Amino acid sequence: MKKIILALLSIVSFNLPAQDYFQQEVNYIINVELNDENHTLKGMEYIDYTNNSPNDLEFLWFHIWPNAYKDKTTALAKQKLENGSTSLYYSTKEERGYINGLDFQVNGESVSWEYHPEYIDICKLVLNKPLRAGQSI
Repeated sequence: MKKIILALLSIVSFNLPAQDYFQQEVNYIINVELNDENHTLKGMEYIDYTNNSPNDLEFLWFHIWPNAYKDKTTALAKQKLENGSTSLYYSTKEERGYINGLDFQVNGESVSWEYHPEYIDICKLVLNKPLRAGQSI
């Protein structure tokens, strides 16, 4: 009886449809200059984004990690406080970091972007034309 049940389970498992899976591919080069007197960074990031999804994309989401340190209202600051760390929550403006200037271009053309309505460390890049499945920008 055990052999029959095992055989039925193995047949059923082979006939279950596989879940479609894809992962976007992102390659990047970051060039940054440090001004240690002013405690600032100025940089440029070149990104090669390949759409491996089956769908065309009209926008892309980017995590702007330095903005997670901008003030005590960010998800990171709240999480650190919940975990017992008050260093970011009570830090001064001079002790925190953030990005104060963003300029996105796709293939040499400016594109619009906006911060996520709830999270200042996430932004939505609105593409001038859809990124087709399988294509790169």
